[in-house]
Amino acid sequence: GSLMQTELFSAHLDDKIGSSIQYLKKLREETGLENIHQVFLVDKFGFLVGSMPLEDVITFDFNKTYRDYLSEQHKMI
Repeated sequence: GSLMQTELFSAHLDDKIGSSIQYLKKLREETGLENIHQVFLVDKFGFLVGSMPLEDVITFDFNKTYRDYLSEQHKMI
């Protein structure tokens, strides 16, 4: 259990990566959110469709969306 991620951060497929990073920074400042290892990706209905490791988030093009990431990296959606 000590290695389990207890805090979650999600983003919609069509959110730009740069925008969600800004939102994550804001949450960290306001709520003390930390220990985030991945972004959980949800569709317009809020259903989980995938995830993106934080190291990929910070190195992927900030102007692209999570949908772009899934399409390019996993040939999905």
